[in-house]
Amino acid sequence: MASRRPSETPFIAAVGAADSSGTMGLAAASLTAVDFGMTAACVTACVVARARNGEVRAVHAVPPRIVARQMDAAAALKPGAGVIGMLARHQTLAAVAERIRRREMRRWVLDPVTGVSAGRQLMTARGVKLLSRILVPLCEVVCIDARGAGVWPGIEIGGIPGAARAAENLLAEGADWVLVRGAGSSEGKRCLLFGAEQLDLDWEGKTAADGDRLSAAIACGLADGLRAPEAVIRAHEYLGSLTARKPAGNGAAGVRSEAGDD
Repeated sequence: MASRRPSETPFIAAVGAADSSGTMGLAAASLTAVDFGMTAACVTACVVARARNGEVRAVHAVPPRIVARQMDAAAALKPGAGVIGMLARHQTLAAVAERIRRREMRRWVLDPVTGVSAGRQLMTARGVKLLSRILVPLCEVVCIDARGAGVWPGIEIGGIPGAARAAENLLAEGADWVLVRGAGSSEGKRCLLFGAEQLDLDWEGKTAADGDRLSAAIACGLADGLRAPEAVIRAHEYLGSLTARKPAGNGAAGVRSEAGDD
């Protein structure tokens, strides 16, 4: 990736989890930003204890007022874009949305962690409704994973038609673009972008960490002034370069999982 002088280093904001895996959440955003010659201004919404196989063992939510103060600090750095991942509580979600509006922070990628872990649903119905009502409309790109989309009301993804219906629902909620990862069949998974135009790319991601890296790379593209489709294409190429050199191993695999709302 291109190098920049320190005085020219742009910021992205990254809101999400400090994850013990070292490969997901804010760690993934920070590593990706560095690869693009940027710095991630991190806002810790929760702390996650994750096993090597990807199972979430515990989640500690940071108080929303502290998350709001972190958002203020990140906004002062004038990030060119941002990425939002695990928020853990609906109160935190509301605090993040309020600060985005108040500080007029632009060009967000939302990659909500709304899956299941150990057979239980981890985001309450209230949290999901708030996500759709107050956060989706503030974000330029909404990313969803085909494996964990069932928690969203009215969204079930299997093949390509299901991905299109899911995207239509989220576009109606106010998203400008919707990226669906992993839709398709056993013959091949796709990475599909819906919006004013459409993209159909191969999906080579194998773990939830790959999804985090892709979302952060899209945010880096937006911070560089790219349109969403261009940012997605560049991020897809970046992820391909990572997976090509990634050693075999367990990593942080499994369905993306969320802490329960209080």
